[in-house]
Amino acid sequence: MDKELKDYENNEKDGAQKQNEAIEDEVLNEDEILENKEIELQLKREEILQEEKKLKFKDIVLKKKEEKLNDREEAFLVEMKKLEEERQALREERLNYQKECEERANFIVEDIKNRNKELAQKVTELSSIEYENESIKFELNNKEENIKKLAGELVECKNKLKLLEDQGEINDIISLREKLEEYESLKEEKNKLIKENKVLRDRNKALEADVFEKDRLDSTNEILMSKLERTQSQLRYLKHLEKSKGTGEDSSQTIFKEIIEEQIELDKDTIPKVHRGDGEFIKEFIQFCRKYGFIYEEDLVRNFICSIRSSKLTILKGYSGTGKSSLPNLLSKFLKCECVVIPVQPNWRTKQDIMGFYNYFTNKFIPTELTKTLIRANVSKNRIFIVVLDEMNLARVEYYFSEFNSKLELDPKSREIELFEGVANYDGIVSEYIKDNKVKIPDNVYFVGTINEDDSVSPISDKIFDRAQVVEFMQLPTTETAGDLESACRDSITNEYTSFKSFNSEVEEDDFNINIVNEVNRFTKEYFNKVIGFRSLKQIKTFVRFFINSGGKEKEAIDMQLVSKFIPKLKFMYSDEQISALSILSDEIKELFKKELKCNDNELNNLQMVKQLEVILKELEN
Repeated sequence: MDKELKDYENNEKDGAQKQNEAIEDEVLNEDEILENKEIELQLKREEILQEEKKLKFKDIVLKKKEEKLNDREEAFLVEMKKLEEERQALREERLNYQKECEERANFIVEDIKNRNKELAQKVTELSSIEYENESIKFELNNKEENIKKLAGELVECKNKLKLLEDQGEINDIISLREKLEEYESLKEEKNKLIKENKVLRDRNKALEADVFEKDRLDSTNEILMSKLERTQSQLRYLKHLEKSKGTGEDSSQTIFKEIIEEQIELDKDTIPKVHRGDGEFIKEFIQFCRKYGFIYEEDLVRNFICSIRSSKLTILKGYSGTGKSSLPNLLSKFLKCECVVIPVQPNWRTKQDIMGFYNYFTNKFIPTELTKTLIRANVSKNRIFIVVLDEMNLARVEYYFSEFNSKLELDPKSREIELFEGVANYDGIVSEYIKDNKVKIPDNVYFVGTINEDDSVSPISDKIFDRAQVVEFMQLPTTETAGDLESACRDSITNEYTSFKSFNSEVEEDDFNINIVNEVNRFTKEYFNKVIGFRSLKQIKTFVRFFINSGGKEKEAIDMQLVSKFIPKLKFMYSDEQISALSILSDEIKELFKKELKCNDNELNNLQMVKQLEVILKELEN
């Protein structure tokens, strides 16, 4: 009995234990399910928050659109009324003008007809007068002969009269008196004819003046036609010369040799000096500019120096007269380096316009200052050369600079450009620097372009801006910025120059907050379909590194690079949604600078990127 009871207890214990284990397993499964449910709920919450954020943004955009639509509707109604009034006024003005034009046209036609009729009448009258004049001349000649004859007879009669008076022959005296009266009558008639002849001559002169004017116009027309024919003939001749090839030896070798030898000779008499570092250098350079009357802000100078250090092409953009062209010139004088200013012409279309032309008639390549500078820079690789393309957007930059723009991004060893189309072989010292008719674009050449923003210039594409650093000259031109560049040029003559190797030396890499740039890039991609690539990001990193190393602040460096890389892409936004997004982008940038760099409200409102966006918004609203 005890054994059975014991077995029963054991069985109950085992059953209870198994049931307990089953309950524990079930609880564990339920905990795991609850945990999974909580994770799913968290994901859903995050997804809902993202959707709420998007809906909030869309709601802001819609509200802004609604406000603008209401404003536009009111403005549209006012404008419609104004346009209707203007249209009515224009219609009346057009009718009046049309009537006036018709009246003037009729008057002009009638006047031309009258003038032609009058001219024809005068020509006929002139012919008649000429005939009448000839008749009078003939008659006058006859009268003069008669007068001479009568004068002779008069003398004879007087003599006879004296004799007759002595002899008392009265009849002969009467006859002689009659002849004398006839003579007086003829003399009076002669005077009358002379007066008539004078009147006719005056009329003849007036008509001759009219005919002379007509002949002069006909003659002028003939001269112009003759000049046109001669010009066309010369043009055909010049085209013929261009097509023909000379038979002499190519003299380009001599030209290139002279350039190379002159540069080698120059290097013998000059001494390189070490660059002192950007921080000290910038302050001394600003003082150098002030000495000659040029006032530049420190941030602008630092921006420019760090731009040329981080990119081979730097574009200086701003109002005319703000010192854009003077800044690279002054830098070259301070560094004791070479600077070539090339004024861009509106008719430039190809690379030859800045490189030079090969004259097939004389078998000679005529290099420009740019080509000469590239050759000299290859000879003196430790010198700095600055090429300034002044007012570079007077012509389409993509036309004449596209090949340079592409080559500048290549490895220095592959950075070559062809001088002219064709095959040319050079020997001796020339072959060391020009091979296969190509010259290298060395690392020690910096390109600086200046551009004015107005309706008279050509637009610049993203392709150019993407490869360049852009420096905005925000300051308005004043008399204080009008310095004396000639004095700076005279005073900077020396046998020293700044070493390119020391000027181009790298600085230590510092971490900086690239997150701001990445977030702005993401925003512009999402709302404007505009993005900066790896090339621009690399330039930004290099620029910020140099900027901080030269004594600048990280906030200012990032702000300047946002302006340089994004503003050119955002200047032509037109849709309502994009305009609203520009306003939101400005707020986003403020939030990013506040969060990442702890900027206060005053610093946020003074960000150049924010100010530039405000300018764009005002322009679009107007």
